[in-house]
Amino acid sequence: MAGGQVDFTIVELSTALPLVQAGKIRLLAVTSEKRMPSLPDTPTLQELGYKDFFQGAWWGVFAPRSTPKNVRDTLEKTLLSVYGDAESKEYLDKNNFSAFLGAADVLKKFQEAEIKRESRLVTQFKIEKM
Repeated sequence: MAGGQVDFTIVELSTALPLVQAGKIRLLAVTSEKRMPSLPDTPTLQELGYKDFFQGAWWGVFAPRSTPKNVRDTLEKTLLSVYGDAESKEYLDKNNFSAFLGAADVLKKFQEAEIKRESRLVTQFKIEKM
């Protein structure tokens, strides 16, 4: 920090975007795997040479293991329908969310891959438990 100014930070896009649009900060890159639709000229860190670096927030819907299969199936079908709807996709795109839709097995594989990837980073950067 020089003279009370922050030289560099990584923040959630929803926090940064109004500041970018107001010309108060300059966006260097996005941490997502793909460029954001609202910022087509802003490269990803991967495009800038940081091949294994991507980071994003993600949400999943989980239910207790004891939830009856028919209830889980109905919930899954409903959520996929709602988030797969054109109006929902438009809303998500407008608000810089990339919808990653998948059934329970897809979410499980994604979550396992994220845990593996994050674990490698913890080891690589020698991050200690708190």
